[in-house]
Amino acid sequence: MPDPPAPDERVAVRGGRVRRWFTRVSDRARELADGVAGMRPETPVIDTAFEAVERDSRTAGGLLAGALAFRFFLLSVPLVLLLYAGLGFLDHAQSDLAATAGEQLGFSGAVLKTVSDAGRDASVGRWATLIVGTWALVLAMRTLIKTMRVIHVLAWGLDRRRLTRTVRSVFIGVGVLIAVLLYAGFGAWLRDHTPGGGLVASLLLGAGWASVWLGVSWLQPRPIDAPWTVLLPGAILVGVAAEGLHAATVLYIAGRVSRMSATYGSLGVAAVMLLWLFVVSRSIVASAMLNATLWDRRRRGVASLAPVDMRRLVRSVIRNDE
Repeated sequence: MPDPPAPDERVAVRGGRVRRWFTRVSDRARELADGVAGMRPETPVIDTAFEAVERDSRTAGGLLAGALAFRFFLLSVPLVLLLYAGLGFLDHAQSDLAATAGEQLGFSGAVLKTVSDAGRDASVGRWATLIVGTWALVLAMRTLIKTMRVIHVLAWGLDRRRLTRTVRSVFIGVGVLIAVLLYAGFGAWLRDHTPGGGLVASLLLGAGWASVWLGVSWLQPRPIDAPWTVLLPGAILVGVAAEGLHAATVLYIAGRVSRMSATYGSLGVAAVMLLWLFVVSRSIVASAMLNATLWDRRRRGVASLAPVDMRRLVRSVIRNDE
């Protein structure tokens, strides 16, 4: 009877199997990509997708998304300060008001205790925190608006323009931020009070997020002759991404934050938050690239939408496999 393989030999065998499996998957993915690329000249949808990806690559879309995510993260700092100041005013006016509101929103006991403690601590320096938080919010919003404009200027291939009417832009940005926060709170309430596991609510909220981003996109730079309707595809993309990110948050990210908070503390929470903001920023950058690509193809008289011949695609992949 042959001797069983040594532990090192078993590890080597498993490693060989993993490498072979990875090679097969990589080859199949490459064959699929080649098949899709071969259909590009005859399929407008595929050609549009490739062109949007190429535009994103030329303008360093990943770097732009990272810069935008960092601006969003900086914006969260003054928001925390303002929340802290607000807790101080609530605690000064009525000590049970914040706790009552938290119970109605469904916060846990630990969160309510944290809110109560923060309110008592912030009641002393609430005015100073309010002033510092407001000033920091204005600076962070101004930087965010500039970054958003640069992204759209690069996506549309426009000349760099100086930001005018800064005060007005900041006021509009703060108004949009407040509307987004209120809409997010409304979305949480709607999901809790809508039957069907929140599916119907998610569809409605996705349309709402698309409408919000359509309004924000309308304020961004674009060609003078481009109507507002060219912004619809990007708005739909952001709406779908927002609801997809919400599903990922509920199913995975929320639990991940709890585990990382227990293991790594605030650094783990910050890392997950930055990842979440990067996904949001990536969808925003992708929406600008998609809108610009569709408009450019429209000006050139090139079709962008047409059905994909899936049978031809499958045959192409099978032929490459053989």
